[in-house]
Amino acid sequence: GKIEIYKFEGDKFRFFQEITIGITTNEASDGGFVRIHNGYIVVGYKNQDSESTEDAGSVFVYRFEGDYKNFSKGRFRFLQKIEPPDPVKDENFGNSLAFKDGYLVVGAYGHGASPKIPGSVYIYRLDNKRFRFGQKIESPDNKYDGDTFGESVAIHDGRILIGQTSDVGSLATTGNAYIYSYY
Repeated sequence: GKIEIYKFEGDKFRFFQEITIGITTNEASDGGFVRIHNGYIVVGYKNQDSESTEDAGSVFVYRFEGDYKNFSKGRFRFLQKIEPPDPVKDENFGNSLAFKDGYLVVGAYGHGASPKIPGSVYIYRLDNKRFRFGQKIESPDNKYDGDTFGESVAIHDGRILIGQTSDVGSLATTGNAYIYSYY
C-alpha cells in the first residue's frame, strides 16, 4: 500500500510526498483507514498480519520531521507499527481510527473469543513521541457474535464515541452509540 500526501499552496493542492507501506496487496485490499493530526499520520489496515496472528490488523504511525506549521524542509517518516496487545484472527484492528489531543483510539469490531465476537476498542496515549497502550474497552453487552462494537470511533473534548452498527441480540437490526469520558 501507499499514501500520497498533498499540501495546499495558494489556490490548489500540490503533491508533497509518497509513503510506501510494506504490506502485501491482500493485506491492503481492505485498509488504508487514515487520520492526520498535529504532524502525525496514522493508517489502519484491518487485514494486516500481526507477529503471531493472521489478519489481526495493525496501525502504522508516521511523524512529520521538520517545520510542520510551514511544511518546509521536512518529511513524514515512519515512527512505529501498532498491533493489538491480544490479537485474534480476523479482529479488524485498525478498521476505525480517531486521533486527537495525544490519544489514539483504534476499533476492532471483530475482536472476541468464539463463539462471541462482539468487538473491542483500544486506547493509546502519545508518550515521548510514541504511542503506548493504555486501555481496552469491550462491548458493554458482550453477548453476541457480530455486534460490531468498535466499527466506528470518534474523539472530541475528552470523550470517546464508539459506534456499533449491528446489535444482533435486539429484536430489530439496530445499532448503538456509546460515550466514554477520559477526563
